[in-house]
Parts: sequence; structure tokens; C-alpha cells
Amino acid sequence: MAKFHALFLGLLLLAACQNPTPPPNNQSGLSPQLDSLYTVVVAKHDSIMPEIGQLEAYQFKLRKLRTTDSLSAEQKKAALLILAQLKKGHESMFDWMNAFKNPHLNEDFYTQSSEKELWSYLQTEEEKIEEVTRLMQNSMQNAKGFLEEIK
Repeated sequence: MAKFHALFLGLLLLAACQNPTPPPNNQSGLSPQLDSLYTVVVAKHDSIMPEIGQLEAYQFKLRKLRTTDSLSAEQKKAALLILAQLKKGHESMFDWMNAFKNPHLNEDFYTQSSEKELWSYLQTEEEKIEEVTRLMQNSMQNAKGFLEEIK
């Protein structure tokens, strides 16, 4: 009987030490649902980030144009306004990247937050990166249109 109790206790301890949920099968280490949303957020960032070089090129061209005498006062004012839009788009991208909590760099945040909190956080970040995308695209479209107009 003592052997049976020892065996039973051993099996009970072994079962108690087992991890009932399998580890996530993804790079982020998040649950499948959260990983899916995280992947969407990162993909939205990754789709607009390569355009930062074009945005900076527009900034350079407009700064250079503002110093020439070939623009009217009204055109210089328009160029300044577009430069401000480009700057806002540029800054918003880097502000977003600096504030975004990556699961690998912010493990404490991800382990201490509930699924619901993480879902809400990632949805908010998706909205923010969509706004960054709008700011960048609109400002670049305005810059392109302006530069084509003054040719």
C-alpha cells in the first residue's frame, strides 16, 4: 500500500509540473490570436517604413527650392507648409517606433498584461501606425504634386 501511495504521489507531482498549454509556435511568443494581430501591426509598419527615404528626398528638394529665387512668395509659403507636413509624417514614424512595445524587448509588459490588455494595446498600435501611414502618404503626395506643379 505504501508503494501505491508513493507511486500515486509521484504521478500526481509529475502531472502538476506539466505545462498544460503548449508553447506558442511563433516568433513573437504570443498566443496565436495575439500573434496574428501583432503580425498585422508589424506588416503595416514594414509596408510604409521603406518610404521614409522618399519622404526625406522630398524634404531635401523642398528645402533646396525654398532658398532659390525661382519661387514666388506664395510658392515658398506652400513649400514651407508641405515641409511641415513631411516633418510631421517623419517624426510620427520614429515616435511610433520608439514607443512601440516589441515582445522581445518588452517582455515584462507582455508577461504582466492580460490577453485582453494586450489585444487592446495592439489594436491601438494598429490604429496609430495607420495614422502614421496616412500622414506620410498625404505629405508625400502633396510634395510630389507641388514639385510637379512648379516644373
